[in-house]
Amino acid sequence: MTKKLNDYSFTIITPAYNTAKYIENNIKAIINSKYDLNKIEHIIVDDGSTDNTYQIVKKYANKYPHIKLYKKPNSNWGGVMNYIRKNKLVHNDYVTINDSDDVIMPKALFYVNKYSHNEDLIFGNFYKWNGKHINILAQSYYYAFKRVASSKKNIKIPPFIWMSHGVYFKKNTFYQMHDLKEHVPYQDNVLMAELFNHANSIRYINKCLEKYFESRPNNSSNFIKDEKSILLLSENAKVLEKNNLVDPLATILIYFKRLRKYCKKHKIVFKFKQKPKFKNVNPLMRLLVYMTYYFSGANKFIKIVK
Repeated sequence: MTKKLNDYSFTIITPAYNTAKYIENNIKAIINSKYDLNKIEHIIVDDGSTDNTYQIVKKYANKYPHIKLYKKPNSNWGGVMNYIRKNKLVHNDYVTINDSDDVIMPKALFYVNKYSHNEDLIFGNFYKWNGKHINILAQSYYYAFKRVASSKKNIKIPPFIWMSHGVYFKKNTFYQMHDLKEHVPYQDNVLMAELFNHANSIRYINKCLEKYFESRPNNSSNFIKDEKSILLLSENAKVLEKNNLVDPLATILIYFKRLRKYCKKHKIVFKFKQKPKFKNVNPLMRLLVYMTYYFSGANKFIKIVK
């Protein structure tokens, strides 16, 4: 049954760690969104910040009842998701993750509410912001590879499940996930794979739902620079291997040359029961991804075992 406009309620999760410089923009974007705040709960988890992030959020939480503030020892992004699920903090229909240096677009919740038909998983587009007031439109990979309006069954995990920006999912789907690995980066890859595994229906909305601050200093997408960061990324790769998620791991190996070098140096090979198939893309894009997979040498680090 399709819900009418303004029927859905939303939970926005914001993991926060030492982002005092950006967190107010995140909070204000939700306050100023074109949606009823009575239908929103904004869960902000201070993940052991050492700056004044907590104090800034506390000021807003005292004024706005939709803001729910929690504080815990640092355990990274995955630890925050585990904390929220363990304590059952999510109460509303749809959940989205809005990192503390990112902002939702003014009509994001309005669009999701308007165009969704109670699907388990909803995608939109997002902007990449470079910190200099230049927004670059990043279409959802569903738009780029296969424009799916709504699919009810036989959902395949797309090859590129990098980020949770502009992604909304049902509360029950969120609670069905396994625990994420703590103290390591890139758990959004694992979360996205989990969401696809549990979703029975999906919808793509051709609207911009979020602005992602890609070039912020210390952003996890920019931190692959030293041995320590490679070790953390390799730990996340092992999680993907354990969960038999070959397509996401293959694309990570394609994307991160430093990880391939590390695997070559230490003779690391990930074992799977099937080859990456890069499904849910059009034939031309599948061919290009396959070519990149082999010519980059990423295939050398995935072994198929029976």
